[in-house]
Amino acid sequence: MSAEFAPDITVNAVAPGAIPTEVMLKAIGHDESELGEVLTKWNIPMGRLGTPQDIGAACVYLASDALSWVTGEIRRVGGGAKPR
Repeated sequence: MSAEFAPDITVNAVAPGAIPTEVMLKAIGHDESELGEVLTKWNIPMGRLGTPQDIGAACVYLASDALSWVTGEIRRVGGGAKPR
C-alpha cells in the first residue's frame, strides 16, 4: 500500500503495547488493583504500562513532517516490551 500511494502519501502503522483500558483489563482477567502484577509479569523495561497519550503521541510523530520520508513501517510503541 505504501508503494501504491507514494510519493504523495505515507502509510505507516502503530502497534500499541499494553494500555490499561477497560477492554484490556477484561481480556486479561485483571482489574486495576492488579496492574503491578501485570507489569512484573510482562517485563516492560520502561517500568509502566502505556497510556492512550503515549500512542497518540506516536501517531502524531509518524504523521509529522519530521518523518516525511518514512513509509511502509510498523512502529511498536510498547515501553520496550518484546511482542509475544
